[in-house]
Amino acid sequence: PTSLFRIVAARILRMDAKGPSSMAQDFSLGRRTEIHALCGEIVRLAREYRVEAPLNSKMLDLVDGAQPDRPRTFSAEELKRALAS
Repeated sequence: PTSLFRIVAARILRMDAKGPSSMAQDFSLGRRTEIHALCGEIVRLAREYRVEAPLNSKMLDLVDGAQPDRPRTFSAEELKRALAS
C-alpha cells in the first residue's frame, strides 16, 4: 500500500548513504551474513524453475568463502573481475 511504502521509504531516505551495509557490518563483526536469504534464495528459485543465476551463484560462493573466520573485502574492480570469471 502507498501509505506503508511512504513510511518505509522515509526511513530508507534517512539512512547514511556512505554508511556500511548490514552485510559489511556482519563481516566486520565476524557474524554470518544474510547472503543465503538473498542470493541463496535466488539460486534456489532458479534451480526450481530450471534456469541459471550465475552471478548470484558466484556471489554466494564468494561470500561463503570469506566468512566468518576468513574475512575478505573486495574493491569494486576486484568484485567485477571475480563475477566475470
